[in-house]
Amino acid sequence: HSNNLKSILKNLGDITVRSNLVDFTFKNSSTLFLSHSKILESINTTIFYGFSKGIHESNLVISMSEKEKIQTQFANEIMTSTQDNLSAISIALPENNTQVPGLYYQIFKRFAWEGISLHEVISTTNEFSVLVENDTVDKAFSAIKKLGH
Repeated sequence: HSNNLKSILKNLGDITVRSNLVDFTFKNSSTLFLSHSKILESINTTIFYGFSKGIHESNLVISMSEKEKIQTQFANEIMTSTQDNLSAISIALPENNTQVPGLYYQIFKRFAWEGISLHEVISTTNEFSVLVENDTVDKAFSAIKKLGH
């Protein structure tokens, strides 16, 4: 397994950094998806946008330019927190990444070793993004680049 893991870490796909993001956390409600769907109709599709739903709460990460739209559209929802000044580092993973034990462990271990706190993690099957505060994005990017060494 370790040879496969080393190979994947050396050959991580594109790494993209997006800045000026804001993260909203809302309590789940019967109207949350309606608010969410209305936002999807009105935002520019080229901006950063991430949404995840947990059991009790949902997170929405979006470009700062859309902050007022979110605050207006979600005004009737219960917002439990919001955080400005975030950046996302997105990493493309090879298609076989789900078959390699320890991949995420190695990535998160590197962040811990470097003293980098993660504000949020957004994941799909072959891509994941970590949200960090703007003042640690350079350090976080460097930590990811070191993974293959």
